[in-house]
Amino acid sequence: ADGSKTHHWYQAQRINARLKAWGPTLMKLKSTLVYRIAPGHIPSKVLEFGPIEDIQREDRDPHHDYLIGIFDHEDGRQAALITNYHFAYSAWPTLKFRMDPSEIVELGQNGEEVPLRDDSPDLAGWQFRLDAGEGRLFLMSKTEISAPTR
Repeated sequence: ADGSKTHHWYQAQRINARLKAWGPTLMKLKSTLVYRIAPGHIPSKVLEFGPIEDIQREDRDPHHDYLIGIFDHEDGRQAALITNYHFAYSAWPTLKFRMDPSEIVELGQNGEEVPLRDDSPDLAGWQFRLDAGEGRLFLMSKTEISAPTR
């Protein structure tokens, strides 16, 4: 009401900057699958196809609440975008990939491809911090497991 910038203004600024940086890569992607992993779902059952095999959590962590998009890149690679579906809580999913993590890169905040980095290297598996509503985009060789044709 008084013209002050709220936290939502800063959130929109962060999201818009990321989309601008990711734009050139996003324009090369074709959506192939979308998964919703809601609280109560067993991720390994939902993630039957695609490069992510499972998402695990510690008992003390909030229940899974993710939206996952799988894409084909025009250069033959595959991409996976995992988004924290919860609007109020950060998440620390532990991802299990179908391939060796050394074959995976992440699209950085500035749109550059960077080696996969574990956000909690002292814990087993590959942990990734996701703020509320945040997404992370991974690029890798196409997996052999793909969804049946319709």
